[in-house]
Amino acid sequence: MDTSKLREELQAKGSDFLGKPFSLTDYCEDPDNHSRYKVTGVIEQYGGQANVEISFTKADLYWMIADEEVVLPCEYFGTIELGKDVCVTDPCYARDVWCMTFLHNVLAGEWDVFISKGAIDSFGERVYVLELRNRQCSQSFLDSLDWEKHSDLGVDSGRMSVFDDRYYRRKNGSEELFDKDPALQEAFDNACSSLVINEERAGIYCLGKKPVGIVCSSGIGDGSYPLEVKTSTGVIVAMQIRFL
Repeated sequence: MDTSKLREELQAKGSDFLGKPFSLTDYCEDPDNHSRYKVTGVIEQYGGQANVEISFTKADLYWMIADEEVVLPCEYFGTIELGKDVCVTDPCYARDVWCMTFLHNVLAGEWDVFISKGAIDSFGERVYVLELRNRQCSQSFLDSLDWEKHSDLGVDSGRMSVFDDRYYRRKNGSEELFDKDPALQEAFDNACSSLVINEERAGIYCLGKKPVGIVCSSGIGDGSYPLEVKTSTGVIVAMQIRFL
């Protein structure tokens, strides 16, 4: 909801709640409770004007686009390098968690990352689709292929990632060395967290100067989301996760 519409909604809510005309002067998110708005305004009271402060929960102001189908633009975000083995997972997970996916038939090379982001309800702007396409394949060729459901992905930290499997929670290619290095584990977790704390809600994970993964926020957060792929002669050439 844009600022002008939110102001109108808060003013109308204030009038309904107070049972008399309420003229909004300002509003802000409650610093002590981020699920509420603090609203200030003026009413006529006792022959004069009185300043009033009202508190509304954000849930009281829920809105959503009612159309059955919403088409959001999918914009190029960057390019990463993937080998034939790829890990698709919430980056908080250890490598043995059941609700992550390992792909072993991926076309190795450069992969372009596309993200669909927008706002269709009161949860605000968020990532709705994460899509990766192998750069060797033309768009017309990819368009000729159908999406196929591959697996379901679990989310427990409000994030999703796609990594070249050689670099997901490994040290020098070793899971064991990574698990024995608490400092490296903390550095990996902090790096993945920092990549989604920005306006884009996503970021490319680099090992040195090599881009080996993409991390993004996962729609409205935790849950289970489908992984779909496009294949050619048994090799994955595109992948997509929808957070709708």
